[in-house]
Amino acid sequence: MKTKSIVSPTFADVFEGVNVHLAGFSNDVASEYQKARVVVLPSRVEGFPNVLLEAMAAGKTVIARNLPDACREVIQD
Repeated sequence: MKTKSIVSPTFADVFEGVNVHLAGFSNDVASEYQKARVVVLPSRVEGFPNVLLEAMAAGKTVIARNLPDACREVIQD
């Protein structure tokens, strides 16, 4: 069996020099959306992306993977 080495950039590599806050858990999601400028959903697998709908309803810019039958159905280019 052949293996393939995939090199992915780390979070630090991608956001080097950018001020990023990883909020962690919160019971008050609405206030977290108010504080955010951008909402990122980096999932590799997603059933239905409620977080994207919530973020867009809050008027936030969203960034997500182009997942078939999930994020692709919610986000338009």
